[in-house]
Amino acid sequence: MSKIFLHIGLHKTATKFYQHHVFPFLDKEKFNYNPTKITQYLSDYIKAETSDKEQILKHVIEEKENLKQADERTIIISREIMSGNLFSAYRDWNEQVKLLHDMFPEAEIVISFRYQPDWLVSCYRESVHEHHYQSIEDFLNINNEGEFIKPDSDVNSNGFANLYALNLDYAEMLKSMYSFFDKNKVLTLFFEDFKSNQEIQVGKVLAFIGSDMIKIKPAEKIPNRGYSASSIKMSIDRYKKYKGTEKEVEIHRPIFFFGPNSIPAGSETLSVLDKDKYWGPQFLRDNEEVRSKNYPNLSSEEQIQLENSWRYRVKNIIDVQYYFDWDLLKDYRESLNSWYSRVNGNLHNILTVDIPDIYIKK
Repeated sequence: MSKIFLHIGLHKTATKFYQHHVFPFLDKEKFNYNPTKITQYLSDYIKAETSDKEQILKHVIEEKENLKQADERTIIISREIMSGNLFSAYRDWNEQVKLLHDMFPEAEIVISFRYQPDWLVSCYRESVHEHHYQSIEDFLNINNEGEFIKPDSDVNSNGFANLYALNLDYAEMLKSMYSFFDKNKVLTLFFEDFKSNQEIQVGKVLAFIGSDMIKIKPAEKIPNRGYSASSIKMSIDRYKKYKGTEKEVEIHRPIFFFGPNSIPAGSETLSVLDKDKYWGPQFLRDNEEVRSKNYPNLSSEEQIQLENSWRYRVKNIIDVQYYFDWDLLKDYRESLNSWYSRVNGNLHNILTVDIPDIYIKK
């Protein structure tokens, strides 16, 4: 094994595109993409409670040594979980980067950013997809005066996620990254550049990891596309209609990726976490929290259950046929633009690469 590259996200920055259309098609004689055991163990280490982390880290280090002895190929690991909790706007970023360094101090990093107001909208869409049926005001913790308030918790009084909309300081996030990893071994990308020219951006990643250019299969649809604004409205209206009635059982509980009762990550079979504690029956096995062990070969009953779920109907029927959208930020966009134009000015002190104009527009 010569090198390890970690493609950590951020979420909502075309990470799924690389996972579906780029990394699986690298030269398999030179690259080992998402080797199963160590990829699961890193997820386990990130998910583990503090009292369990030391034992899980041993598994990561042991498997890394096994790969060094048995395989000289370059390792590429791409998992958004490495960037942390999107539903908190990466509030624990510093701790998350330290966890990566614990496991892979020698790693080289690929990280991608997205203009913060647009990222917040995409994150909100994702939250509704994960059954947090609330307004964007509640998600962004906006008070009646239109002010962004720093919440005391990642969970609001309704049991849904909320975050501090002014928390995404990319310059500070990069400083933290550089305190653990060699600055020259961190490739920083921007989602906006990817949207304008996929081939150039993919070429940058391939050059960074030492790969020749490969033929990219165009995506037939946007991977992991968020709910449309109209489907978000329908989802919230449905929640309000069913809440407190006999149909409340049809409302899926909100899914969290981090924190107490957050869903498991990866493969239960490969995981070395305690099965009762981290994969127990408290998690639903309905293809929304923990996949059926039969997946993708679902039984007829499981397939019917899946296709009758609200999320399946929205993603595969409603938003396929009628994708009606509008700016969910509404009047809040102007104040967020003003805030992040100032904050992003610090990126010029951190990066030598070109920064898309939108980040510092007046």
